[in-house]
Amino acid sequence: MIETKISLTRTPSAQPERDLVGRGRRDGNRLFKEWYTELDAAAESGDPSAYVFVMGSTAEVLKAFDLNLVFPEINSLQMAVRKVSLDYLNKAEDYGYSTDVCGYVKADVGMHLDGRKHPNGRIPKPSIVVATNMCNTYVSGSRSGSGCTAARSSSSTSPASGVSAGAASPAANSSRTTGATCRASWKS
Repeated sequence: MIETKISLTRTPSAQPERDLVGRGRRDGNRLFKEWYTELDAAAESGDPSAYVFVMGSTAEVLKAFDLNLVFPEINSLQMAVRKVSLDYLNKAEDYGYSTDVCGYVKADVGMHLDGRKHPNGRIPKPSIVVATNMCNTYVSGSRSGSGCTAARSSSSTSPASGVSAGAASPAANSSRTTGATCRASWKS
């Protein structure tokens, strides 16, 4: 009879497989922490920041100009994950946004109305806002009370000359703006 001995210790080849399990979550958490640390530092120092939206954002071009990138949809999702978005949604509705307006935009606007205090750190004032033609709510949301002109980006549209904005309420915002200038004047 042949005896076999079974070893219950892990072999070195099994270790890399174990390290892969949960890696996406660990790496994602690390990347979010790094990104929000950069945004918080930019808010403190006043470094220029670009507000871009996930769809068609031209992020790579803006990053080449050393702009900090702020993604309002991601900020809103992070607020929801941390269960604080309802307060921001209510602030935006108290400001004048309808209950049927996109929650991404409303939560982000509410955060700005509350001094850009995000649960992951402060969010810097925008130096430029770039929106796509995908959702007109984003254009109105990015301009609300900001004094900024939203620059709309599309493969079929070239930016027009700057259009002055300075709307004090969401009702005064036009979703047809195609300006390419922005003066960062979000309320502190």
